[in-house]
Amino acid sequence: MVMGLGNDFERTGAALNRKGRRFMGRFLAKRDGGVAMIFAIAFVPLLVLTLTAIDFHRASTVKGALQDALDSAALAAARSQTTDPNELRRIGQRVLDVNMQAFPDVTLTAKNFLLRADGTVEAKATATVKPMVANMFIGHDLGVSVDTEVVRANDKLEIVLVLDNTGSMEENNKIGTLRTAATDLVNNLFEAAKVNPEPDAIKVGLVPFSMTVRVDSSYQNANWIDGSNRSSLHGQVFDNGAGNRFSALQRMKIGWAGCVESRPYPFDVQETAPSHSNSETLFVPYFAPDEPDVHAWRSNNRWKSLGKSDVQNDYLPDAVKSSDAGNWMARLLNGNKYGTSGLNTSGGRGPNWGCTLQTVERLTTDPTDIKTAISKMTPSGNTNIPMGLVWGWHVLTPLAPFGDGAPYTDKDVTKIAILMTDGTNVMNTSDNPNDSNYSGLGYVWAKRLGNSIDVGSSESARRNVMNARLTELCTNMKAKKIVIYTIGFDVPDASTLTLLKGCATENANFYDAKNAADLTKAFENIAAQISRLRISK
Repeated sequence: MVMGLGNDFERTGAALNRKGRRFMGRFLAKRDGGVAMIFAIAFVPLLVLTLTAIDFHRASTVKGALQDALDSAALAAARSQTTDPNELRRIGQRVLDVNMQAFPDVTLTAKNFLLRADGTVEAKATATVKPMVANMFIGHDLGVSVDTEVVRANDKLEIVLVLDNTGSMEENNKIGTLRTAATDLVNNLFEAAKVNPEPDAIKVGLVPFSMTVRVDSSYQNANWIDGSNRSSLHGQVFDNGAGNRFSALQRMKIGWAGCVESRPYPFDVQETAPSHSNSETLFVPYFAPDEPDVHAWRSNNRWKSLGKSDVQNDYLPDAVKSSDAGNWMARLLNGNKYGTSGLNTSGGRGPNWGCTLQTVERLTTDPTDIKTAISKMTPSGNTNIPMGLVWGWHVLTPLAPFGDGAPYTDKDVTKIAILMTDGTNVMNTSDNPNDSNYSGLGYVWAKRLGNSIDVGSSESARRNVMNARLTELCTNMKAKKIVIYTIGFDVPDASTLTLLKGCATENANFYDAKNAADLTKAFENIAAQISRLRISK
């Protein structure tokens, strides 16, 4: 007969108490013998008590080991794809037997694994431990029993990876570390999804970002792209003669690379579907204008000489009349210059300047598509975190531009965004009248960050507005029950880390990865959390 460990403790304690009292009564009644005899007689019950305590401590240790072994076996059974009860039981029992091989003197007397209708794997096991002394009092082996449950989650997952691809990711091959960690995460997620009996249990998308975001150029004719100068942002780079951005590209015989610009606030922090009834909701194709030729320009009635470092993207002759020779804005905004005459796009210059990112990948059930895109990620440009994350939202939402996400009312679908960046938000200053390089936010004089952010504003003032936009965006996404994970990768700025921590759904969803090993571990931990295969008790 095998009894539970708790009952064994009670019965053995009572037996020891009775025998101990009788022994002590006889011992105290004695008046003969010396000290040696007293110690000799006392040694036997003390030894028995010590060995019995060791027996029960050992049984307690075995119970803990059996619990760990059963948890592991139940997880293995749950991770299998089988829904056959006999096969599930076979897998669990095999793993349990292997896990208990370290205890050769422990006999498993019962083990069972059951798959319930709700997908929970229920497991129980009992074992006996051969005692050294305790069986003198209870007359049998010590018995231990444990049980556990593992929830085999059936929720579907929609996940988007929003990954910083800015130029700083070239340092110390951080982009290589990111590629490996993100690829491993995708592998882990799809492997864990195999236990879900639902078809298409996981979908993953990808948004590489820097100062802009790039979609496939085949979307040029999509109805959510502003191809006909409807948005107030569209004409900011021309003052005459250019028509719309696509016609200017056509005259230069240059194709659109696919980059887009931020929508006007507040649409840059919202998922609002693009509509021709509200042109400000449309996505404007990125077009970096030809910057004035490298020579002197007039500022405050004085001539100033510019060097090549002050002009980043000069690819056409300015073609202005002599009266405008010293007028920077006239040279910059002259729409008549866009053609093939004098065109020089060497060194990456041109209307697609800086648009070298890997394209956005829509939600897919094919891990190969995502991993291939990850492997092609290339660093370039500055950091615009809100632009990257809002496109992560566009990937997850059921609304246009893609409309791939499940409805928010579908309670069986969890939407997740994983944001990683290695830097701070940047809209740089520059020593020319633009006072900035062109980006997804245009030039600073376009005031897309608000009327107070204009030429002469500091980089910190610009960053503060971008940070505030990111906080508002995160709040809007979390209001839609989107789970957000954030990772700061080798970020030296404490305020940015605080910003990322606040963006995450909860503190445990934020990771401060100080090096490559930390980044790898962060992605591993996130994959484990998202897998949602957990021990429930």
